[in-house]
Parts: sequence; C-alpha cells; structure tokens
Amino acid sequence: MKFKFKLQTVLDVKEKILKQKQQELADLITKKINCGKEIDQIEEDINTCSREIEGDDTFSPSDIQIKYDYYHNLLGLKKEKIDHLTHIEVEINDKRHELDLQNKEVKALENLKEKKLLEHRIRAEKQNQALLDEVALRDNRLIH
Repeated sequence: MKFKFKLQTVLDVKEKILKQKQQELADLITKKINCGKEIDQIEEDINTCSREIEGDDTFSPSDIQIKYDYYHNLLGLKKEKIDHLTHIEVEINDKRHELDLQNKEVKALENLKEKKLLEHRIRAEKQNQALLDEVALRDNRLIH
C-alpha cells in the first residue's frame, strides 16, 4: 500500500513560494550592497571635491561656484541614497519576516507529512502482521 500525502500539492506550492521569497531576499540584499557601494563612491567624490575646493586657490569665482554646486549636488545625492538604503533595509526586514512565516508553514506541513507517513507505516505493519497471523492460523488448522 503506497503512501499518498493529501496535502502534497499544498506543500509543493508552499515550498515554491518559500524559494521565491528566498530569492527576493537575496535580491534585496544585493540591492543593499550595491546601494552601500554607491554611497561609498559618493562619499569619495565629496571628499575629493572638498579637497579641490580647499586646496586650490587658483580657481576663478565661477569655477568655485561650479565646485560648490557639484559638492551640494553630491550631498543631496548621498542623502537620497541613504534614504533609499533605509527603505531597502525595511524591505529586507519585512521580507525576512515573510520568509520566517513561510518557513514555519512549510515546516508544519513537513511535520504533518512525517506524522502521516509514520501512521501509514504503523497501519501497514499492523495489516501485514494481521495477514501473517491469519496465514499462520490457517496453516495451523490444516496441520491439526
């Protein structure tokens, strides 16, 4: 007698959703890393621009104004990227929570499947034992 888990389709769907959520989390973590690298690059550009402004007094007033405008644009861009990074971190936390809940659902179904499989094995063993007992009793009657 073959074991068939009635909720196998549900388990398969839940496992597929779990893998999808794992991929989504991995994608968000990659986005976070890339955003962090962009912020680091912007900070380097800010420092370079700051050194150029402070270190060279040969710039014309219009060049200095251009450098200051560029510097302030970099500061604004850095703020935008930090805000974006914060948003990504919130998404990561939300996705981790979703992943945790999905993982619990999958584990619950897997545990139920194991329990049902064990019950099936016990039932099959009892049926097998009953069949062996019946054969033994029949053989015993034929001998006597």
